[in-house]
Amino acid sequence: MNNDVIIRKQQISIKAENEKIAFDCQRFINETVEDGLKKTYGNIFYQEVSEDQFVTINSLKIDLGVISTAEFKNHFFELVERKLVAELAKQFEDSQVTPNKKSNNDTDSSFDSDDLPAVIKYTSVKQQNYTALIYFLESGSFPWWFKKNLRKTPAELLSLLDVGEQKNLILKVLSLARVNRFSAQTNQFIQRLLSHSDESSTANFIHHLQELLSDESTRKNITTLINHKTEIANLFGISEKKYLQRSLNFILLNSTEESFLQAFFKELRQISSLSTDELKEKAQSLQTGDFLYSEVIYDGVDIQTEDSKTQDKSVDDKKTKKSINYSASEQEGIYIENAGLILLHPFLPAYFRGLNLTDDTNLFISAEAKIRASVLLYFLQCGSRQYQEWDMALNKILCGLATTDLIPNGIELTEQEQTESLLLLKAVVDYWEALKGSSIEALQNTFLLREGKISFKDDHWLLNVERSGVDILLERLPWGIGTVKLPWLDELIYTEW
Repeated sequence: MNNDVIIRKQQISIKAENEKIAFDCQRFINETVEDGLKKTYGNIFYQEVSEDQFVTINSLKIDLGVISTAEFKNHFFELVERKLVAELAKQFEDSQVTPNKKSNNDTDSSFDSDDLPAVIKYTSVKQQNYTALIYFLESGSFPWWFKKNLRKTPAELLSLLDVGEQKNLILKVLSLARVNRFSAQTNQFIQRLLSHSDESSTANFIHHLQELLSDESTRKNITTLINHKTEIANLFGISEKKYLQRSLNFILLNSTEESFLQAFFKELRQISSLSTDELKEKAQSLQTGDFLYSEVIYDGVDIQTEDSKTQDKSVDDKKTKKSINYSASEQEGIYIENAGLILLHPFLPAYFRGLNLTDDTNLFISAEAKIRASVLLYFLQCGSRQYQEWDMALNKILCGLATTDLIPNGIELTEQEQTESLLLLKAVVDYWEALKGSSIEALQNTFLLREGKISFKDDHWLLNVERSGVDILLERLPWGIGTVKLPWLDELIYTEW
């Protein structure tokens, strides 16, 4: 097969005369369908597609009709191939989009929609990258079709944006901020954008944002902030990159603030290590003809910034049960590459309690503790301290977070945390007789880093784990994984391995 074929879900439904025939057909499918359908797809999708093109087929549904058991076993794949070819031909004929007639929308985000009618779509690498970036900024993970071996990091995707895409992105963020300024969704989107943007990209976003704003006074204030970025950053003792990030965040959320400069400087004062008197002295020495640094020490503004609003809203998770609205992706299923983390569940309560992340009742002491626990799980799964949020959906779920919750950059693990993590993994190897003598790396690479899917079903989580030949060792696992109840989770986790 010349091209890669990525299929999100395939479903085979059979109606049989009796239970015996149904079981016989199901066994045939389980034993042959994976290899047989791969060959079938290879026969169908053999046409060359350019390296810069992706063909998206929303859905294909075929009916083989009424056939005998013998015909089913002997000619199943031939029938499937014939029906699929016919259905594909019909969809290509019905579709108004052809390789030479692409959509003018370079930022089409319908790649992942299950609600669209059956249609053929053509997208470029550029479109795919932009859609994947938006998906990450919204959800914290990448979409199922974004192949790992071709995947770029969010920082790389942001650096590849052209001017038009940058403008579209900043317009999207501004719209979010205007509609719901203090929502968690808006804050998480902005913080992910800031975390993965370099200094140049952030400056470009500020420039595009300035062009979008109609208020002349605000535009002039932004010009002032940019023209004096070096002096102001030095004044408050922060890097220019952090200064630009703070500027972009503030402009997005407070562009209509009347006392714009004073409010912004008050926010910077909250993160500065300098006292008011020290800032005042430095500000007076930096006064220039076109910019008065006395604005820096102005005390007349009482504004709650996004950070303080978020902090004020935080509550003790031990005492307040939050109502969780599970996202569409959580209900449909998120594809993960660390499904084997579920094997560690019996060790986690004592592990987190020993690191002072949970209390005596095995509940997390704060939202920050849940975030830190998620990062620790990343270290457990692969031994790396350089965590990647887009690979941490299961980590978040196991620690009581929503998969869309933000994992900020820059969390450093202590020596104690790393030591306790290695001791936990060693304990797993020692307790699991079948693994005795194996290395921690073998446990991680063979079992913990396993592909799978996690989805929310009514009132519980369902974890599907891709099987491997070594899974015969699971028969000697001294603890169960079929049904998992962690003390800080309201929902059970059912595992199908």
